[in-house]
Amino acid sequence: SYEVAADGKLYFFLSEGPKRVFDSYGAEAIDGCNDHIGKVEAATGRTCYNTNIFDCHPYPNTTRRRDDAAVPPPRRDAAAAVLSPRRDDPPSDQSPGSRGAPGHPDKLTRCGDPGAGPVLNGVDVVDAFNAAVEGYKRAPAIGSSNYAVTTAEGFQFYFSTAENRDAYAANASAYPIGGGGYCGLAVSGFDPPCVAENYDACRAPACVTDAGSYEVAADGKLYFFLSEGPKRVFDSYGAEAIDGCNDHIGKVEAATGRTCYNTNIFDCHPYPNTTRRRDDAAVPPPRRDAAAAVLSPRRDDPPSDQSPGSRGAPGHPDKLTRCGDPGAGPVLNGVDVVDAFNAAVEGYKRAPAIGSSNYAVTTAEGFQFYFSTAENRDAYAANASAYPIGGGGYCGLAVSGFDPPCVAENYDACRAPACVTDAGSYEVAAD
Repeated sequence: SYEVAADGKLYFFLSEGPKRVFDSYGAEAIDGCNDHIGKVEAATGRTCYNTNIFDCHPYPNTTRRRDDAAVPPPRRDAAAAVLSPRRDDPPSDQSPGSRGAPGHPDKLTRCGDPGAGPVLNGVDVVDAFNAAVEGYKRAPAIGSSNYAVTTAEGFQFYFSTAENRDAYAANASAYPIGGGGYCGLAVSGFDPPCVAENYDACRAPACVTDAGSYEVAADGKLYFFLSEGPKRVFDSYGAEAIDGCNDHIGKVEAATGRTCYNTNIFDCHPYPNTTRRRDDAAVPPPRRDAAAAVLSPRRDDPPSDQSPGSRGAPGHPDKLTRCGDPGAGPVLNGVDVVDAFNAAVEGYKRAPAIGSSNYAVTTAEGFQFYFSTAENRDAYAANASAYPIGGGGYCGLAVSGFDPPCVAENYDACRAPACVTDAGSYEVAAD
């Protein structure tokens, strides 16, 4: 949950997921952090440090998904976990993309019923493959019952033209659907809400009306997702995610004796773009295959005497208009920032050490930094500028302006918790 980024600064995050998303935006995310922190420091007349907002969110690994996965997935710079709410099955006659009722993750033990509605809410799968070839510049067309194909099992596929209908009827195997048409990330076994329930895989909504929420993956199958964020996460796991989908769909089909198709679970979540963050960003960020939006709940300020990583009270995204108070507690809840830089050099194999008041440095503004050894304390005291902190020590993704809950509130940037006790939630970035 930390890293030394490309700007040479130490960044912390709510979990490894937001860190991976932050990395996927590269210089844009770093620039966003520096811009937003600069503005709040100018407004408050004080250095921006996180002294009181700390939390950690779990990040999935393959040991929770398949018995043959003995180690967590490789850390990819531009992957992310999408903490997305799930929906119970909405009515089968809903319009494409409409929302169902809120619910918990739904374990993948069954698939859609042929009588619930057309497969993928009427998406023309032939047109979807054509749109993929064209570069995903548009959402696939929605077909109609005027151009329908009914399978031997009673599933109906709708098409937008007679030509597409006839193409499918002539060779349906040329247009395979991955993950049963549910959100591919949930079916793969890498979606945190599903992991949190200790499920192998989940049925989760697919968005069928957005150009960024579908793809033809490396196995040649057409996959749909809740939004572009989960798609990017799915891509970051590569063959592992595809194998997970094929494995889990195969098991449910064997158990039910019927092909697995999504006929009734559809929803769309917004995905952020830079037009919501900076006036000079006239176009959305480039689509990177392995980037993702992390839909993470925010926390209000917890008590200043909390232990590292403990949780604050639930709250809405907190607009970045102020930073931590020197009297609230040590910067970064006592993280030894010198040790964090050292751990980054070692390859992020461990969380940074937590220091103590026995080895403290107090800045001219009254902020206290704790260290785990006298050597680290002295190194910081001699050259504090060698150990800069990015994003004020808050979750770097939220400060950058690319975190969906913050975007949803139309904030430029948010204060969000940092996880200071996990090896995957920090980094030294490109700055």
